[in-house]
Amino acid sequence: METALPDNINLPQTRSSERPDNPASPDLATSAVTAESENILGFRPQDRRVMTVLMSVLLLWLTVEWIMAATRRPDPLLLQRGPEFQAHFRVDVNDSIWVDWMQLEGIGPALAQRIIADREINGQFTSIEDVSRVPGIGPTSLARMRPWLTISDDATYSKSVDAGSKQLPDTQRANR
Repeated sequence: METALPDNINLPQTRSSERPDNPASPDLATSAVTAESENILGFRPQDRRVMTVLMSVLLLWLTVEWIMAATRRPDPLLLQRGPEFQAHFRVDVNDSIWVDWMQLEGIGPALAQRIIADREINGQFTSIEDVSRVPGIGPTSLARMRPWLTISDDATYSKSVDAGSKQLPDTQRANR
């Protein structure tokens, strides 16, 4: 009695050349090796293609971001100069940063950095005249800057440091 198999069951079909008893058949170990060589680190070829596409997209995105960051310019440093600004502007020679020095006419970034470097290397200025020890500042430059330069007293400066603030109040700064 023959039983009919349902249509949805697929039986493996073997050719006569693939039967194990055939001496011309490929070695089963060789076919297992080729199946393993397709799976690298457990990833099938389809998985590797998807990962390759994703990595390529990520590399492209990082390249675009790097180019944008490399070509992006920072905002320019805004300097306020002129008679209206300088009427109330003062530079404390021992407390100001290089940007404060650049606000003065005739002081560029290089000279401002030299002033700060001199103050860090040689210590604080004891008087406004000590600013002339910086290379590039002579008597003429010092005379031009003098109206806007102030110096903090040691007692007042130490009190403000003890209070947790290195900045003098505006009223004390304006009186100098």
